Amino acid sequence: MRTTRIRTMENTFVVIPNRQIIGDMLVNHSLYGEIRINVPVGIAYKEKIAHARSVLLPAIAKMPHVLSHPPAEVVASALGDSSVNLQARVWIDDPAGERSTFFDVLEACKVALDDADIEIPFPHLQLLIEDVSDKALASVATLHRKSS
Repeated sequence: MRTTRIRTMENTFVVIPNRQIIGDMLVNHSLYGEIRINVPVGIAYKEKIAHARSVLLPAIAKMPHVLSHPPAEVVASALGDSSVNLQARVWIDDPAGERSTFFDVLEACKVALDDADIEIPFPHLQLLIEDVSDKALASVATLHRKSS
């Protein structure tokens, strides 16, 4: 047997050569049972991180599959182009529920931020248009003089 077949959570199969499995790092999500899920959430720069944290933590801590120990946390992970990027970090004891819990926590975060009127930004582009009409007229006049 030269390959290993792995069934994904989408019920598709991945065929991996055994030499790759032997030579590469393997990640086992279920060895110890508990796993941490990191859910990205962005808030507008005008919002206070502490306020967002105080709104998000109660919303995610009361979710049925989220463990109380270790406790959930909300940390600032990056200063993005359009948002302050936060990460809601929760622990669950059943790795099989990782994806569904991720989606549930993401939705709970959106609802909690909406209820608290905390803005979730979207990328936007600022376009500055310079008035060049005087330069354009001067350029046309110069071309006209050269051709005469």
